[in-house]
Amino acid sequence: VEELGADTFVYGEMVGANMLCPAHVRRAMFQADIDIRPIWAGLTVPGLVIHGSEDSIVTPATGKAASVAMPNSRFLSYDGVAHAPQLEASDRLAADLALFVDTCQAHAA
Repeated sequence: VEELGADTFVYGEMVGANMLCPAHVRRAMFQADIDIRPIWAGLTVPGLVIHGSEDSIVTPATGKAASVAMPNSRFLSYDGVAHAPQLEASDRLAADLALFVDTCQAHAA
């Protein structure tokens, strides 16, 4: 837990939140063979895809594919980060999200 930059309580809360999704649903998600690129392609709002370069649960190629499929998106790869950038690179994630929101608001004005 400490190597992720999170304390035991925060990690426990995150794992607990994931457990709210029933096990059979989580299993089905990983066994699903669906193509959601048409959904991504239909997005009409800006997108930001942030992906850890070391993610072994959802591959970085999947994140890149999502970004490429979105008409107005940006892809950020976090080197050395795995599946939990909110724990492993929380300050960077917060800064990138804030910049994204600011940019979206500036374009909307």
